Amino acid sequence: MNENVVVMTYIIKFILTLILTLICQIGYAQSMSVASFYEDEKDLTANSNETMQRDQNGDKCALIKIETTQHNFLFDVGALGIVKVVNQNADHPSEIWLYVPHGVKKISIQHPQLGKINEYDFGFSLKKAKTYIMKLTSDQVNTMVVDYSNSQYLQFDVFPPDAEVFINGALFKLNDGKFEIPLAFGIHNYRITAPNYHTLDGQVEINDKENKQIFPVRLKQAFGYVDVVDDSREFYGAEVYIDSVHVGSLPISNFSLRSGLHNVYVKKDLYDSFSKNFAVTDSGFVVIPVTMAPNYAEVTISVPSDNDAQIYVDGKLLGENKWTGRLEAGSHTIEAKKISHRTISKEITIFKGQKVRYEM
Repeated sequence: MNENVVVMTYIIKFILTLILTLICQIGYAQSMSVASFYEDEKDLTANSNETMQRDQNGDKCALIKIETTQHNFLFDVGALGIVKVVNQNADHPSEIWLYVPHGVKKISIQHPQLGKINEYDFGFSLKKAKTYIMKLTSDQVNTMVVDYSNSQYLQFDVFPPDAEVFINGALFKLNDGKFEIPLAFGIHNYRITAPNYHTLDGQVEINDKENKQIFPVRLKQAFGYVDVVDDSREFYGAEVYIDSVHVGSLPISNFSLRSGLHNVYVKKDLYDSFSKNFAVTDSGFVVIPVTMAPNYAEVTISVPSDNDAQIYVDGKLLGENKWTGRLEAGSHTIEAKKISHRTISKEITIFKGQKVRYEM
């Protein structure tokens, strides 16, 4: 009787192991999909002299940056054709750069193991000299060897703490950067992603029955920092724009920006505006000193002292009887007003660097 029980127990264990193996093979069938696609307005790669490409008509290409660590893809965008494919390299280890003519609306992607995405519709026509980001999700192209009779906990400790962790294609949420999961002995695939960080793909082997396996991960930044400074302090309070977005007033410190090319624009009343293109590298720091030339004249406006009149410039009250100050170069309307008296008005044009007087 005992011998029969042992035999039956062995058979049941074998069947369960076989079922789990089949479930694993079915549940993690190799496939791929587009997780997201969008235009990165801050990325100037497609419009920079060092990295842009032109199509057969001489127009600047659109650039699709495909985020993946897999290789051997085939791409098809239809009759317009593909201008150039730049595979992963030291400059962009997790991206394939696909240059296409503007006007492309769809893309098909094939892979010998992961299958095919047929005519993925962007939802709009790609624009010339614009950079787009396509994030692909896929199971790893690897053979998984798993022993279901043994298991151990794998503990992740991840920075940044809001990252997403995929294990064998399944998504797991972190709790303050940490979580743990029991895994069967063998090799398992992982992918860890977070906004503005480089995606990390790889494999981890579970093989220690006695000790929990701890896996610390620190994703590499895909951004850097910029300071916009004014050593003279003359321009403090000037409005600062980066890539046409208002980010605050001068000075700006430790402002984080995605790696790539950017533009800073600074404006302040009575000064010429300041503009500069600059590049941000992963975890790098950029300091941009601001200098702005004066764009004003020194102006004195007066009325006879016994008139006790108010002085207005461009509709704004500035003083009574006499006012001296700076006015921006250009055209202005100056007025002298007094109750029960006729307003005196003059149109003036002044130039920067002048010192001028006006009697009303």
